[in-house]
Amino acid sequence: MYDGYLSPIRCFASVGRYYQGPDAIELLPGIILKEGKTAFILIDEFFYDDYKVSLKEKLEREGIRCACFKAERQITDEAIGRLKQNAEALEFVPDIYIGIGGGKTCDAIKCMGDIFRKPVLEMPTALATDAPPTSHSMVYRDDGSSYVYAHLRSPEYVVVDTSITVNAPAVTFSSGLGDALATYYESIAIHAYGHPTLAGRGKFRRTRTGMTIARLCFDILMENGEKAYESAKKHELSPEYEDTAEALTLLSGLGVENTGCSVAHGLEKYIHDIARKPVLHGQGVGYGTLVQILLEERSEEEFLRIYNWCKAVDLPVCMADFNVTDAVDETIRKLGDEAIKDYLINREPFEVTAEKLVCAMKKLEQYR
Repeated sequence: MYDGYLSPIRCFASVGRYYQGPDAIELLPGIILKEGKTAFILIDEFFYDDYKVSLKEKLEREGIRCACFKAERQITDEAIGRLKQNAEALEFVPDIYIGIGGGKTCDAIKCMGDIFRKPVLEMPTALATDAPPTSHSMVYRDDGSSYVYAHLRSPEYVVVDTSITVNAPAVTFSSGLGDALATYYESIAIHAYGHPTLAGRGKFRRTRTGMTIARLCFDILMENGEKAYESAKKHELSPEYEDTAEALTLLSGLGVENTGCSVAHGLEKYIHDIARKPVLHGQGVGYGTLVQILLEERSEEEFLRIYNWCKAVDLPVCMADFNVTDAVDETIRKLGDEAIKDYLINREPFEVTAEKLVCAMKKLEQYR
C-alpha cells in the first residue's frame, strides 16, 4: 500500500474542448482565430508534404499566418530543443501550437505549448494511444529509457477527424484498443493501492468522476470495440467506430490522467526488449493487462472475456505473438526480472514480486 502523505484534496484534469467527427479538420481555422492569428504547426512525416501546402493555404485564406514543421520520429531533449529554436527563429510569435499526427507528435507539441506558455491544439491522425488529451509527454533518452515531461496544464483543444483516423492502418486502432483496455483495470489497482492521481502532479486524491470515466471507457470497449475494429479494417465509419474512437482518445486519456498507471504499463516498457518484432505501445499494454488480470487472481470468467476480446481485436495474448517461439520460459523470466524494477509494477494492494509476474505470464501461455 502507498505509505506517503495523501492530500485530502481531490483533483480532476481535463482538455479544454474536444471535437470529434468526419471532416472535423474544417474546424481548425475557427478554433485558431479564437486564440489569435498565428500558428506553429508540427506535422507527422506521412502528412507533411500534403498539409504543409494544403493546410497552410487554407489557413492563410482565413487570415492566419502559420509555419509548418516536420515532426521527428522520436521525442528527445535535443528534438525539443530544435523545435524551440525553430519557433524562436520565426518572424512572428505563434498564438497557438498545433500537433497533427500520432502520439509522439502530440506529445512533442505539448512540450512547445508548455515552453512558450501558449494554447495547444492536438489533432491525432491515428488512434494508437490516448496521448492527445493528457498533460504529460514521454521524452526518450539515447539509451532507450524515458522520463515523464509534466506540463502545467492539459491541451486546450483536441480535434479528432474520424474521416482521417479511419484510414490509418488498422493495427494502430488495435493498439489504441489495448492502451484503452488498461485504463479501467489500472484505475482499480491504483485506487486500491491508494496512490495519488496523476492529475495535478501532486499528492491529490482521485475524483469519482475520474474513476467513472475509466469505467465508461471499458464499457464502450466491451460493447463496441470488436465492431469498431472491423470498421477500422474496412476503413469505413460506423456508429461503433465513433463511440470507440471517443473511448480510445477522450475517455482513456482522461481516465489515465485522473487515476494512474499500474502493472499493464509497467510491464509494457520491457516487452520491447524481448520481442522479436516491432511492438506498438498499446499492443504491449494490452498484453500487460491480461497479465495484470491473472496477477490479481480475478475470476476465470472475467479473464476469458477479456482474453477472447483481445484475440478478436488482434492484440498479443502470448509470447508467440511477439515472435518469441523458443526459450519461452527463459524469456518470461528475463521479462519478469526486469519489469519488477519499474516503479509502476508495485501499484497494487498486494506485494508484486518477479516470481508472481513470471507465474502470471506462464499461466497466460497455457491459454494458447
